[in-house]
Amino acid sequence: MESNICWHFMCLDLKDSPCIPEFTDHSPEELRTAAYEAMQSGNMQPYIQQAETLINEYKQKRSQVKNMTMTLKQKL
Repeated sequence: MESNICWHFMCLDLKDSPCIPEFTDHSPEELRTAAYEAMQSGNMQPYIQQAETLINEYKQKRSQVKNMTMTLKQKL
């Protein structure tokens, strides 16, 4: 992941602006709760897969924002 001080799974919400299209917030508490529930069930694999999917989705979305197409610029 990129090195910065922001939580990686958030939709860059600027003052009084909507979130970036197709980005959704995933709080640390939500992920922690999902991990705890997976531990309690004795099956961590679904949680690990969910986390890996989320990481890959956000990497792809951040890449799209860095290399904006005209369509994405119009959405913003």
